[in-house]
Amino acid sequence: MKKYILIIFLALLSLFIVAANGNFSDFREKGPSGYVFIFEGSKQNAIMRNNELVIDSGAVDFKYNKNYVVFSVDTTYSMKPQEINKSQLKYYLFDVKTNVLKENIKFDEFKTLVKEKSLEDIDITK
Repeated sequence: MKKYILIIFLALLSLFIVAANGNFSDFREKGPSGYVFIFEGSKQNAIMRNNELVIDSGAVDFKYNKNYVVFSVDTTYSMKPQEINKSQLKYYLFDVKTNVLKENIKFDEFKTLVKEKSLEDIDITK
């Protein structure tokens, strides 16, 4: 009888560990102006602003300072967007002061904006 109780306990413990493991890797990072980066792994990473989806999947990087929020998105639908070459990503730049989002910026244009606006502290192209 004790043997069966031990087996049931170990089975339940194993199920709990497996079920809880997926939640431990998920996280949310809050930025300014209501932006939130939701990391769920794979291609399910998302960007929200004020509880509305800005990017529903494929978000790769997310950084911010007091004036800007920058993020990148993989548009190839890869299962491993973090492994996509940075030059293939689309970039977004949100100006906190003017409340303007510049969307779908190409790699070279984004690098130019980083230099023009002195955004080296939040450069996500490296």
